[in-house]
Amino acid sequence: MGKSHGTIPLIVLVAFMSIIFAPGKGEAVPSFARQVGVSCFACHYQHMLKLNSFGRDFKLGGYTRIVQETMEDEGFSFPSLSNISLITHLRYLQDNNEQSASPNQVGAERGSIQIPSDAVLWIAGRLGEHFGFGAELPGPIKSPKIIYSRDFGGIQGGVVVAATDAMGAAYGMELFNTGAVENHREWDNNTATYVQQALGGPAVGQNTGVNLFAGGSRFFANVGLFAPASITAAPGDNGQAFCGNGVACGTGGADSGTSAAALGLSLGNPGVWGGTNLDTGLNLSLYYRLALTPKITDGADFMVGIQGTSGSTKGTFGLVNAAGAPVESTYNTNTLAFDAQAQADVAGMSLEVTAAYQTNASTALNLNGAADVAHATRLTAAAPGYTNGGNGFDVNASLGINKSIGVRAAYLNYTVTKGRTNDGTNFQDKSLNAVTVGAWYNVLQNANFELSYTAWGGDLTNGTNGNTNDAANQLVLHLIIGI
Repeated sequence: MGKSHGTIPLIVLVAFMSIIFAPGKGEAVPSFARQVGVSCFACHYQHMLKLNSFGRDFKLGGYTRIVQETMEDEGFSFPSLSNISLITHLRYLQDNNEQSASPNQVGAERGSIQIPSDAVLWIAGRLGEHFGFGAELPGPIKSPKIIYSRDFGGIQGGVVVAATDAMGAAYGMELFNTGAVENHREWDNNTATYVQQALGGPAVGQNTGVNLFAGGSRFFANVGLFAPASITAAPGDNGQAFCGNGVACGTGGADSGTSAAALGLSLGNPGVWGGTNLDTGLNLSLYYRLALTPKITDGADFMVGIQGTSGSTKGTFGLVNAAGAPVESTYNTNTLAFDAQAQADVAGMSLEVTAAYQTNASTALNLNGAADVAHATRLTAAAPGYTNGGNGFDVNASLGINKSIGVRAAYLNYTVTKGRTNDGTNFQDKSLNAVTVGAWYNVLQNANFELSYTAWGGDLTNGTNGNTNDAANQLVLHLIIGI
């Protein structure tokens, strides 16, 4: 029998916390809003993190649009106000694992209070005419990007150089809310709702690369070269060539139970913060994205697209064998996804519907931990054959009853064609499906509260390396605040 989650008291608790932690004034909006002189909802659809058409145009322009006073000189055009925002997340997470009983339950099985679950300073905005910049703090800079973007006769285009510890090859320039990149999404529990997040690929994981992009009123295109690793990642971060705790990521992830010592591997002298020596040279993989945005009817916004990665990238990534000699690793990155998005007003209410299908080659998937999925599988001469592949789809819908309150639902289904469980057992053709329902409430335009409940089914459980432990459901209460 399932366990009681104490849902009503927890909702009251989080609502109370939202009053305490949320900004005291509605005018306290993040730095992009200050730079452009508009409210948060000018760029976001229904609530924070999801973009509307104006938000997509602002991002495509490299964060350079501005209405505030600038300091000007030859070769210099900089905002007079510093573009710094604080983004913080507060979360309560409850997993119901039917095979665990008290007192053996730990972590989220008992109910995990995460205050904060994440908190970053986001420095982003206009760097100069045609140039934009973005990066996360604290610590050594995470997820930096530099964008050059300008108008070419009605087509906005340019180049972006980016690296990220978690958001994949799409991070440099992606505009839509289909799960194609981690930071534009409907749900906090993204691996339960988006196939592109659950299976891995260009939407998640580490990345360092350069992209050319272009977009207009009817299309968006992005193509680039990348390495599926980043020196901005801390030891143990998802997708890293060496995952901490003596575990090599490519063998199934930090929870795989396969130690580096058993493989004869260890982390040598990487020479860079984060434990990853990005010594790939120009041996890079290909990323591509094409989205069409036809105008079908007034008051509605549509997109159909394709996104994928191809090729392989070789490097040592700071990994050495027992003799101290570098071990060459190959990340194989063959993935393909199709997605679609629609935003429209229906009977005075806002509606967004997204859908996606993705397939990964048998050497392109690394399920890594309960929450995150690595970008691609790492293979080494010492650990051949630990590969994963899969395919699946998702459908998401969110209905905004008004500007403050909305309801939503999602269905996710995918199959891992070849994988490895936490205890090191190889398996083939195991599937997972997840039904998620929830609601959202905009406490302020820059403070959003959400509730979601997920019921899992199938041979796999909630994304934990193919582990069949019958985790039947999950409750998430989440508050995100931007200042």
